Amino acid sequence: MRFIKHSNTSNLIRFTLKHSTTGAGLTGLAFGTSGLIISTICNNEATPTVYNVVGTTIETITTLGTFETPTATKCRFKEVDATNHPGLYEFQIANARFAVASARTLVITVSGAANLLTADYEILLTTWDPHVAIAQTGDNFARIGATGSGLTSLAQASVCTEGRLSELDAANLPADLTDVKGATFVSSTDSLEAIRDRGDAAWTTGAGGSDRLLMVDTTIATLASQTSFTLTAGSADDDAYNNCTIVIEDVSTATQKAVGLISDYTGASKTVTLKYDPAIFTMAATDKVYILAENALKSTAANRQLDVTATGAAGIDWANV
Repeated sequence: MRFIKHSNTSNLIRFTLKHSTTGAGLTGLAFGTSGLIISTICNNEATPTVYNVVGTTIETITTLGTFETPTATKCRFKEVDATNHPGLYEFQIANARFAVASARTLVITVSGAANLLTADYEILLTTWDPHVAIAQTGDNFARIGATGSGLTSLAQASVCTEGRLSELDAANLPADLTDVKGATFVSSTDSLEAIRDRGDAAWTTGAGGSDRLLMVDTTIATLASQTSFTLTAGSADDDAYNNCTIVIEDVSTATQKAVGLISDYTGASKTVTLKYDPAIFTMAATDKVYILAENALKSTAANRQLDVTATGAAGIDWANV
């Protein structure tokens, strides 16, 4: 079976004829082989158009692969290569047979010659040419064959690779995608990967909300010492963060973090005072600050723990009283 556009001209048809006994490709047929019959009929025809040796309506092909209009009422026929392609023959049939009004298929039947197994070859007559680029318009979608689409034919579309898909860049995608990504979308900060890697509120809570366990996510504005600094953003209420745990993250090395305890907070100046220096790294202005919404009982010195016995009794850390 083959696809050919309806009314297409200069069509070269090739298919294999087989030996009626062995099933192998049958060689040696020619335009004058005794008994040879080539019949053609469209799906909407009642009577076929027949070419045969008896009526001398089959003639040879001068040059294989080059269409030569057959003499009126005749078709052309020739073996392609008996050695390398045994059984393969070329047919050149009048253009009118591909232009029958409203026809959708054309069947070529070859029979009659000695040792020839009758062969039918069906051609679908389409409204489009599979060998020509398609450029359809009328909507916002990139089309095969359209300028910039990266696909210039149905053949390319059928074997489309990742490399081809990469050509379908933003400039060639419909403007409607703006509704999906937003008018101010920046891939380096707004993609799912960027949000995931950053771990910000837009990822952890959705809809750009805030983490309910995070009282403030900000940076150090000014630094007076390793136990006193101001926040870039924070509550205006005094003592709002007292006894809360604070995490300071080095601005240049995200894996470097220090955990401290807030002893006092001044809302007017957004000044944080720590109970002690975490002493993990030297904090500086612009370092990131996360204040957690918890103020459970804590030790007054770094890394102090309540002494609990095996039976559950708790002891007092007298050294810190």
